[in-house]
Amino acid sequence: MLMIIDDQVLRREDDRDRDQQDRRVLVNRVDDVEGRGVVEMAVESLLWIYYYSTISAAIFPSMLLNSMT
Repeated sequence: MLMIIDDQVLRREDDRDRDQQDRRVLVNRVDDVEGRGVVEMAVESLLWIYYYSTISAAIFPSMLLNSMT
């Protein structure tokens, strides 16, 4: 009987440890997202816009030329 109680207590402690670790991971992820600066996010957005605009500028004129001939 004593062994069963000890086992249950150990399981509860393990569950608490896992819950605390999960909370730490979530807090760290939120800190990473909030820690990013507004300037960094703006620069990243502009780079993506530039990337997609150069792709579209390369593809669409060639499509228009092919459709005209």
